[in-house]
Amino acid sequence: RQVLRVLYQGAGMPQERESLLHLYVLEVPRRQNGVRQLNIAVRQRINVFYRPPGLDGDPADTASALIWALTSDPSASVVLKVRNPTPYHASLQALHIDGVQVAESLLLAPGEQVERVLPKNVMPSLHPRFSYRALTDYGGQRSYCARFNGQASLTARLLENNAFQEEC
Repeated sequence: RQVLRVLYQGAGMPQERESLLHLYVLEVPRRQNGVRQLNIAVRQRINVFYRPPGLDGDPADTASALIWALTSDPSASVVLKVRNPTPYHASLQALHIDGVQVAESLLLAPGEQVERVLPKNVMPSLHPRFSYRALTDYGGQRSYCARFNGQASLTARLLENNAFQEEC
């Protein structure tokens, strides 16, 4: 049995927002002398979040606090914008507009704004339905949706019982 222990020494991390660190672990199997075998080394990248005490808000509300907007750029492409106003990271999966996947995953840092040009095959309807799933602190997923109705920006709502296809 092998154990890896990570300790925080109390300095060097921002206190006003959550921080993301990457821990790389390489597992190399033991070699047995005189035995012919195939050894496979496994490298893993583990996301480690440091959450300082006393941050405002509830991390479970981060995905519903994201601010979304659909705009167009000078080349007439549709651009999806999202801003994270919270001090927590938001890990999103399966972003869809009108049922068409526009991003497989997206990780938003605290205070970050991301713009994604939508593929040419994605032509949102007049009032497009937008949906995504957010990862929770415990590895679960929660589904969210919203409908753009001409407003400049919007926030999504949590779907009841995680019903991903429920109408917004």
